[in-house]
Amino acid sequence: MICAGSPDGSEVWLVMLLGQADGVDWLELVHHDQGVRPSGGIRRIEAKGVKIPVLVQAACLVFYPDFFRGVPFSFGRFEEVAKREGRVLDLRKNDLPLKAIEIAGYELGKRLQDLKFWEGELKPMKIEIKEGA
Repeated sequence: MICAGSPDGSEVWLVMLLGQADGVDWLELVHHDQGVRPSGGIRRIEAKGVKIPVLVQAACLVFYPDFFRGVPFSFGRFEEVAKREGRVLDLRKNDLPLKAIEIAGYELGKRLQDLKFWEGELKPMKIEIKEGA
């Protein structure tokens, strides 16, 4: 699980699950703060051969584009593409978020420093069921 939020750590704005299936890494948005407006209807990003930190950056661009306003990149074009993609953005077929990271590298990096990130692992949980309860 990966979370992103306010720089002081007092608020969590995005909660994402990170996983892998058949060699494809994915990040799925499972919760976002009321003030966060994800691009289009995208709720999952998939990629193959992309380093996890880059995948997280792309996810932040897609799931919270308003946070990056002012970064030199055409967000209008980005949002058009996001609306066409449906619920899943496959970075193997549409690398626009990766291009944005490349083009806006320094400015994007500065904005990313204004987010606090947390990661956690899910642990197995045992639930005991008592008869007659």
